[in-house]
Amino acid sequence: MTLSLLTILALLMGFHSVVQSSVKQGELLRMNVATRAQAEWRCHALQGDRQRAHCLNQLDAAPSEAVADLPPDNTAAVQVAQIAQR
Repeated sequence: MTLSLLTILALLMGFHSVVQSSVKQGELLRMNVATRAQAEWRCHALQGDRQRAHCLNQLDAAPSEAVADLPPDNTAAVQVAQIAQR
């Protein structure tokens, strides 16, 4: 009886951990999509076809190695990461 209760408790704790991780990942994905949409909107607001094309190409370009591991400053991803560390 005790073993079955401990097993159920362990499974519930594991399920809670998985759900919590999924929620955080979903929040980050939603924020990344919103940030990308804002950047695209700013690119499309530029005057001149060359400026728009250059701006959109920069969005699609792979980040440099030095910046690849770091999120841009002042983004929602940084805020969520800081909240998660508390």
